[in-house]
Amino acid sequence: MRDEDTLLRESERIAQLLDHARAMAGPQTWAIIDELIQRTVGLYGSGLASLVAIARATAESDDAVCDAITADALLSSLLIIHDVHPLPLATRIERAIADGCARTGQRPTDIEVAGIDAVEGVTLRVAPRAAPAQAAITRAIEALAPEVTAVHIEAAPRLYAIRRRS
Repeated sequence: MRDEDTLLRESERIAQLLDHARAMAGPQTWAIIDELIQRTVGLYGSGLASLVAIARATAESDDAVCDAITADALLSSLLIIHDVHPLPLATRIERAIADGCARTGQRPTDIEVAGIDAVEGVTLRVAPRAAPAQAAITRAIEALAPEVTAVHIEAAPRLYAIRRRS
């Protein structure tokens, strides 16, 4: 059950079942169900945190652990849900920018993170010559940082470099 389509369908079915249970249950019953879900999710989160700690303690390099976790979409998203992902959000966004630029042949230096806000999302300043990378960067951010609510793109002011003659 690891392919993306199957996981997406499973996630959607879980949401449907929860909506159905909420509609059928009275307020007191739903409060109990909600607490059961929260406690179960918390228990799994603690287990995932232990798994990450063990992987980091036994791996040859922390980078290898982070790369492997980030490459696995399901594991990465579960760690994000439980707030135990080994890479901070800002680092995952920078990696997403580098990935999006690499896919389109753009330079990551033409894109600046102007802000990261839990509610508002991520704001990027993009140089005009990097405009072709915008869609790829947005997709990469959605994949590596699914908790980001939105990606806002602003045009970066044109920068002019003055070079001295040697």
